[in-house]
Amino acid sequence: IEAFLEKNRHSVSVPISLLRDEFKSYSENLVALAIESLLGEGTHVTSGDSVSLVNRSVSLTTEEEALRVKVLRVIEGSGLRGLKKDELKSSCASDGATFTEIISLLIRGGEVLLISNEFFFSRTAVDDLKSLVYEYADASEDRVIDVSVFKSLTGLSRKYAIPLLEY
Repeated sequence: IEAFLEKNRHSVSVPISLLRDEFKSYSENLVALAIESLLGEGTHVTSGDSVSLVNRSVSLTTEEEALRVKVLRVIEGSGLRGLKKDELKSSCASDGATFTEIISLLIRGGEVLLISNEFFFSRTAVDDLKSLVYEYADASEDRVIDVSVFKSLTGLSRKYAIPLLEY
């Protein structure tokens, strides 16, 4: 676990499935017992389907933090007009592994949402949209909102409206 986290310094945890694959020559019960032992020692914790060191956090270099802020600002600036990955790369003038890791970090941190496996949206923009939709529904008699009402309420085209409604 420590070796994986050292190699993947932008990761907070190790998927349990990866541990099972890494130790596939051992029985699943033995791997589960080893994980339970680490948890019992208090040096590791689980979260969902992953294992991490207690108090594990990700630290970014100055350049990585600057890129994180830039990516987040670009996504926030797009509002409810989500950006595709290529559009985001172009807007940030960045590419490569670090760019991809920063996006993953923002998604894991809950600041960015990937909707329909295509568009990146700011969590804040989507939360504000939810509030707007709930306000509209509370004011209407039947609490029904269809695509055309949603589009007129938000000013969005079908390209963005459908993925957001499906989300």
